[in-house]
Amino acid sequence: MANEKVCNGCGAIIQTIDEDLPGYVPSNILLSKDKIFCQRCFKLRNYNENKSIVIDNNEYMNILEIPGKNNLILYVIDLFNFHGSLINEIKKYKENNKIIVVINKIDIFPKSININRVLIKIRDQLDKYDIPYDSIEIISTKNNFHFDDLIARIKKTDSSKNIYIIGNANVGKSSIINSLLKYYKNDTNVFVTTSVYPGTTLKTLKIPFSDNSFLYDTPGLFNSKNIYHYIDSKNLKYILPQKEIKPQVFQLNNKQSLFLGSIARIDFIDGNSTSFIVYCNNQVKLHRAKLDEKTNEKFNKFILDKVFIPKSKIINNIDDLQKTEIYIPESKRTSLIISGLAFIDIMKGNVNLNVYAPKGTGISIQESFIGED
Repeated sequence: MANEKVCNGCGAIIQTIDEDLPGYVPSNILLSKDKIFCQRCFKLRNYNENKSIVIDNNEYMNILEIPGKNNLILYVIDLFNFHGSLINEIKKYKENNKIIVVINKIDIFPKSININRVLIKIRDQLDKYDIPYDSIEIISTKNNFHFDDLIARIKKTDSSKNIYIIGNANVGKSSIINSLLKYYKNDTNVFVTTSVYPGTTLKTLKIPFSDNSFLYDTPGLFNSKNIYHYIDSKNLKYILPQKEIKPQVFQLNNKQSLFLGSIARIDFIDGNSTSFIVYCNNQVKLHRAKLDEKTNEKFNKFILDKVFIPKSKIINNIDDLQKTEIYIPESKRTSLIISGLAFIDIMKGNVNLNVYAPKGTGISIQESFIGED
């Protein structure tokens, strides 16, 4: 309806009936003012408190319909969780629109990485998974790394195009929009809600941009393989990196185990002794242990120890984790990926591993993105 008010933070329609539904505002809040934030966004912005609201993925794809032709799509991918950020359905928008793949969060990687090498690997992976694009930009909104390059790329397109920001939850879409609004003169002082919590944007937000064009902030798709969907919200800050990652190196032999907080474990069953280089949030408590008949008991004790973060309310013992058997053949440097939590570069192959993580978490091996072969 034309007179419906929407939250300026997440785009949900404002309502005063049910606080468990999107857009809730207490009835005593003045609704006549121009700028309204629902109770959830207010708490996110002022107290960093979150009440999770999950959008069904089928509903998401309905919301994501892009009308007309000649739009510009910024498809945002989190470099730290690259494979957990891929949206295969993006290809249906390619025929009538331009797509810029925006690789975000380069700031959390060590400054020594070779950006050109990373770009080559990204192109290879996008081609492998048949993800269409017209160009790729690697950026960081936190330190404005190469953000000017993204602006220049946008300006090369028709300035009258509407811009749609698309991506999974927690890839940094809202931060990119806020940065764009600071660069461009526009008719609004609205900035969208940003947070470490998934699902900050609940409905498509239409924001005046430049001349007669608009920015559209779309809800983040929930990839069920990402580990942070199985973790209670207070532990997300220990999983999602916010600062530059300091890789930790472990020389592992067979019959050794590596604990990642209280939510994941890697058992080295057999193979060549090799280095495991762990890239994860610096707050994840890592621990190397002997792999024997007492390892499960030790891991269960760690779950009860408040020091071994991150944790999950749904994980009470090792039986609550799903085991995935992984074989890495003799090959060049390979990344073992625990989607959303960590990737571990293994320097030599010919190893057998058992990887434990919450049920549903994506476990895979990929060619290393950032290390030299």
